Amino acid sequence: MAAVVLVVVAVLTATRPGRTATAQGGISARALMDATLAGNPYYAGTLWGCSIDEDPGCGLPAVVAFTDTPADPDAFAVLARHRTLSASSAVGTVNGLAWDPARRQLYAAAYHHALHPAAGDAPGALYRIDVGTGDARRWAVLAAGASRHDPAGRALGHNASGVGRVGLGDIEIADEGGRPVLVAVNLFDRRIWRLTVPDAVPLGSFAHGATGEPWAANARPFGLAVHDGWLYHAVVDSREDPGLPGTLGVHVYRSRPDGSAMREVLALPLDYPRVPPWTPWTDAVDAAAVRERRASQPMAVGLAFRPDGDMVLGLRDRVDDIAGNWSYLPNLDGDLIPAARAGPDRWVARTDPEHYGDAFRFDESATGAVAAVPGRDGVVAGVRLWSHVRAAVWFDNRRGSIAGPADGEEWLNLETYDGGDIEALALYPTATPAPAPTASPAPPPRLHLPLTLNERCPPRRRRVDVALVVDASTSMERPTAAGRPKLAAVQEAARLFLDQLHLAPDADRRHDQVAIAGFNASAWTAVALTNDAAALRGAVDGLAGRMAPGTRLDLAIEHGQAALSDAGRRRAENAPVMILLTDGLPNGVPTPPSAGAQEDTVLARAARAKAVGMQIYAIGVGRPDAADPADRIHAGLLRAVASSPAHYVDTPDAEALASIYQALAVTITDGCPAGRHNWGRRWP
Repeated sequence: MAAVVLVVVAVLTATRPGRTATAQGGISARALMDATLAGNPYYAGTLWGCSIDEDPGCGLPAVVAFTDTPADPDAFAVLARHRTLSASSAVGTVNGLAWDPARRQLYAAAYHHALHPAAGDAPGALYRIDVGTGDARRWAVLAAGASRHDPAGRALGHNASGVGRVGLGDIEIADEGGRPVLVAVNLFDRRIWRLTVPDAVPLGSFAHGATGEPWAANARPFGLAVHDGWLYHAVVDSREDPGLPGTLGVHVYRSRPDGSAMREVLALPLDYPRVPPWTPWTDAVDAAAVRERRASQPMAVGLAFRPDGDMVLGLRDRVDDIAGNWSYLPNLDGDLIPAARAGPDRWVARTDPEHYGDAFRFDESATGAVAAVPGRDGVVAGVRLWSHVRAAVWFDNRRGSIAGPADGEEWLNLETYDGGDIEALALYPTATPAPAPTASPAPPPRLHLPLTLNERCPPRRRRVDVALVVDASTSMERPTAAGRPKLAAVQEAARLFLDQLHLAPDADRRHDQVAIAGFNASAWTAVALTNDAAALRGAVDGLAGRMAPGTRLDLAIEHGQAALSDAGRRRAENAPVMILLTDGLPNGVPTPPSAGAQEDTVLARAARAKAVGMQIYAIGVGRPDAADPADRIHAGLLRAVASSPAHYVDTPDAEALASIYQALAVTITDGCPAGRHNWGRRWP
């Protein structure tokens, strides 16, 4: 391999910072089927190219399709055989991939890398790519935390803290009772989310398998696989908190796609012989630790199954994704580990001797990406050949050596730093339905997310002036399902919302602003429009001190409009947005002088705000049919107050508000047309 590496270095010197050499556009159904039937199917792989200090529309490929082709000394001739399915300018940094062969659509999940940003500052975005045309659309957004990218810092610190903790992990498509469901690992709330395919109807989420363990606070889920009607997910005990019980290791859990029948099926302590050894997660990694090969942090990013049911586990080195420019130093990549089936619900990993020959530039060159080869006992794995060269390698599972349809090695790029998942794009002339799982009955899922549905929109960000108008009536003292006051849940959600916005001015002095208002029998502006984060947090904290009876929705809207009409503070280039939250019916609102009801006064006030161009989102906490009148909301009124029915949502439990507000922060700043967000259903 030494000669290969020297060739790569020469090419890099001559080409960076050039643009992609891969062909653009999609792949026809005939081409996909022909490749599959010939035993050399297409695969999709993700590449990470545009860094945080580059133009987000830099044009490097984000998702490419490739097959195994004969070796060629001309690297650009190899790349020209691939197809760019989507560029970074369309989807940003994505990792997890899932293939829907029935519709020839590929799904991709946003990923938080220290050096490479998600598109539109949406680390919870899911994209749908039409493999036939290459058309990429943002399909849904999960509340996966706020982006922690700081353009001024290219490597550690704030950027690095989000790796493995913000954004999305792996995704898969499972069959759930005869319907296809996309399953996604949310790295932020560490839950596994479910959405119907292709229409993105949310089905709720469930906890990962280690939630009940004493080391649960150290549990970091990531990898997924579907096999024989079961959903498997991999969790690392990261040892971030060394005071908790546990051991640095990987645990694999199995459940039905709805989360039922959960149990652990594999446990692997990560103390096996390896250079460098696996070490606990930390963001405090320095260049010396990288150079001396003593810093390697595990993420269990890949799972695949052999035809006989044995498992292949893919581990990635988190240091690669937090080290930024240090990736030019010795690569501290991951591993491929076989696990033999030891019973109907147990697998045993084998680490010594090492099975898969992934020693290329360094002893451990695997990136953790792994996909089963359709129709063969093999896997395709991602490897790093050099700092800027990612390749796919075909391994024979029985021998652990390279064995592909052509030469078994395929360079995927020359100009991007690294990449994530690999997914087989197998397509057969007659689809064989997957066996339907016999899932145990499950309770109705709780839903914590708004979704952005099926809309083509360029990943740009708009700036906003926001009025957060919060109900501070005494009913907000009533407990949530978690036992704390509803207002405490609202305050937490508001703080997370503030974290999601861009309050600090950018290079063009553009920034978001927020005003905080409260209401009960009266209404007040706690802080006028500002980008002072400390003042805003103080205003949020102060809401609890002004609780009183009454629900003057009319005054709430009036104060929200006044905050957004402050000529001395409003930024003309910012979009005005009011977010109104209440947990009750209108109370104490005067009726119109002529005749009518309280609702008429509220609607008249909302109409005046909307008439001057303000966008209103309304959130109800409660149920229209609640047995206790104190828990009732007027859904019809709030829906009419909102700018459209799509701008309204209700939830019976205030604990859902954190996810609602975070995803709303993405919705109002993504620069896409209003009214395309799926807010118009109750979140149970």
